[in-house]
Amino acid sequence: MTSTNQKENNFQVLEERINMLESRNLFQDDVIEQLSEELAIHQTQISELKEQIQLVANRLKAVSYTHLRAHETGRNL
Repeated sequence: MTSTNQKENNFQVLEERINMLESRNLFQDDVIEQLSEELAIHQTQISELKEQIQLVANRLKAVSYTHLRAHETGRNL
């Protein structure tokens, strides 16, 4: 193989590797975008669940206080 042919062959190999890397990078970018979208959805769901838990906790506090007062006053609820 002549030096020129070897250089051309090396150039082709490098070009193929660059194309493969670019393709892999595009795929990784797509995966990152999808994961970011899913993360945003889950963060919203977590926020909503936290609000619901807080509402339940506040309600339990109110019921517990009312129940305690009933015991102190001898009333049945």
